Amino acid sequence: MTEKDLENLLVRELRRGHTDPNVLGRMAITGSTSNASTLYDLVGGREFDLFQEDSDWNPDKRWMVDIGGGIIPDIVPRSKASGQNRIYIEVKLHEDIRDVPALSQVVRQFLHLLCSTECAPPAAPRDIRRAVLLAAPSSWFEHEKRRGKWQYFRDSCTPLATLPKIDITLGELELDWLLGMGVLLTD
Repeated sequence: MTEKDLENLLVRELRRGHTDPNVLGRMAITGSTSNASTLYDLVGGREFDLFQEDSDWNPDKRWMVDIGGGIIPDIVPRSKASGQNRIYIEVKLHEDIRDVPALSQVVRQFLHLLCSTECAPPAAPRDIRRAVLLAAPSSWFEHEKRRGKWQYFRDSCTPLATLPKIDITLGELELDWLLGMGVLLTD
């Protein structure tokens, strides 16, 4: 299985979550910096569009160029109510988080989400909650070098993310359960 295969399986499950909220309720967030313990806690019953490694995830590609650095999150749910991106999901299987810790892809995604969205958008004050999630099998998190950049991100960004007026959940989606489904779901 490749990282792209794992990403495709997760997207397939997220699409199933549109019609079956129980699917999102089974997607546990570990190490959550908020009270959200599942993806359903973030999304609720709200409708969203999904962008998968698609440059269209960013509605203004000329804004925050230095911070964005051409990043394209693996998966981005965008709220249909507010039109804002609400969750950035980075999927990893064997690869490390790219770039130096202080400007890694997850730090850039966090800063982009923080600056391009609102905690409570006027069009949808009770919108999908904002989050930056790393989706990977538990073995990825057990690898010291890989875990280091993620831990740096968590240590650096949690104090800002957890402020009440910011409220961006940081957490992990451990995908061991999805790896088991891969044999059944791949075409």
